[in-house]
Amino acid sequence: MLYQIPPFELGETLDGTDSDDNLINQHVLGTIYEFPAQQLGESVVGGKKGRKTGRAIRAIALRNIAGTTLYGKRLGALKLAADDSYGAENMALTHEVDGYTTESEQKNFVIIDEFIETNGVADDDIFWGVISGPCTVKPQATEAAAGNFDYGDALAAGTGAATSGNSTAGGVVGHTCDEAGMLVGKACSSVTSGQTWAEIPIIACINFI
Repeated sequence: MLYQIPPFELGETLDGTDSDDNLINQHVLGTIYEFPAQQLGESVVGGKKGRKTGRAIRAIALRNIAGTTLYGKRLGALKLAADDSYGAENMALTHEVDGYTTESEQKNFVIIDEFIETNGVADDDIFWGVISGPCTVKPQATEAAAGNFDYGDALAAGTGAATSGNSTAGGVVGHTCDEAGMLVGKACSSVTSGQTWAEIPIIACINFI
């Protein structure tokens, strides 16, 4: 089910805990909304952002349970467990992200909202994970394959060690993507070997559960 009026916008996060550190806003998790693809830095009448394209961005509300701040334009790994942190049975995979992707061809991920790259998502807060539409990602800095994709190529998760702050994880690489669950999207730009951790426009097409 797609909803019309989001509880918060792209580029924003929602408080995940109250003043006593109890988890809150559980009812939002797992909801999927569509947002217009807006042009940053460009405005039209009324202060609204101009459209980048008529194609919508589809995103799901998720809680960050990584224990650290997560940043945009990277792949966030969905929690592979039955129950979420709030106790919702069998819902962790559609409610929570527990870090960045770290393995080649990893499955079960979303693209962390690109518009929160600077401030990030605090631990336990709620953010938008993009599953389809135009967005921006980063190529994987630790793989030579990061420099080997062209416009229109399929993209998958790359290998990145889970270092302190996961600073080398969550990037994409060019890949044949033998299984639909591996596919992040299609590249809308060519990348050379000198562009690791560059900002790459893509059309996301994640085969979400």
